[in-house]
Amino acid sequence: MRAQTVNRNRPLRLGATVAKPSGAARHRSLRWGWLLGLMILAAIVIWWLKRPTPPTVAREDLRYLQLLHTTISSRNLDALRRFESLLQQRLADGAMDQAEVAHFRYILTVAEQADWHAAEKLVRAFQLAQMGRSRPDGLGAHDTWPVSSRDSQPL
Repeated sequence: MRAQTVNRNRPLRLGATVAKPSGAARHRSLRWGWLLGLMILAAIVIWWLKRPTPPTVAREDLRYLQLLHTTISSRNLDALRRFESLLQQRLADGAMDQAEVAHFRYILTVAEQADWHAAEKLVRAFQLAQMGRSRPDGLGAHDTWPVSSRDSQPL
C-alpha cells in the first residue's frame, strides 16, 4: 500500500499513513535544535559572568558599609553629607579604592534624591555582595568572624 501525504484540507482516510521526514531532514532539525540550545546556554553564561556586581570592599572598610547603612536608615541629609566628607578623606589618604568610593557615591546620590527605599535596597545588595568574596588583602569574608574560645571547644 502506498503512503498518502497529508492534505490539511481533508481528513485522513482510514488506513492512510502520515509521511515522515527522511532521516537526513530529521537529523538536520535535531542538529539545529542542539546548536540553538548551546547558543542560548552560552549567552546565559556570558551574561552571568559580565553582569555588573558591586566591588569587593577591603576588610577594614566593611565598617564604612555598616555606617552607610545606618546613615541611610536615619534618612538624614546632614548625616549623608558627613559620610561624603568621610569618603573624601579616606580617598585622599589613599585608604580606600576608587571603585569602592565610586559605588559608595552612587548610593549616596540615590539617597540625596530622597529615594530612600531604593538607596536601602542598593546598600543591602552591596552588603550581600560582600559575603563569601575574597578580600583584596587575601582574607575571605568568613575570616572576619570573631571566634571565641567557647566555639573551639568540643561539644
